[in-house]
Amino acid sequence: TQKMFGATLMGRYYADCGSERFYAYGQVDFGFASGTNEEYDFDGNVDPEYSDDVSSLAFGIRPGILYFLSPSVSIEANFGALEWNKYTYTNQEDSSYKTEQTNLDFFALSTSLNFGFSWWLGRSGEKFD
Repeated sequence: TQKMFGATLMGRYYADCGSERFYAYGQVDFGFASGTNEEYDFDGNVDPEYSDDVSSLAFGIRPGILYFLSPSVSIEANFGALEWNKYTYTNQEDSSYKTEQTNLDFFALSTSLNFGFSWWLGRSGEKFD
């Protein structure tokens, strides 16, 4: 069983695509997570010999598009990414036993397409032409 808690900071740069409703964006994000990966014995007890404390750092760059349904509500989609991740596993029974895993992934033609919506504060009084 893996239990993790994390936080991610992200920033975006929006580029007008010739319409006040349609924008492209580039997103940069940085995240940290920490938690445990627990293995259980046959009696249902946590087995510290095979359980780890886990920490993760991540950095990513991804493109996306955004469309305003109204001046204060938009839908968005992002696809593809350039991501760097580092995972550190420290054994709970013997903290001198550590495993580190670092990944650099480029998902140019990724099969994952993420959708979302945003509510924009401060834009509710604006009108589209």
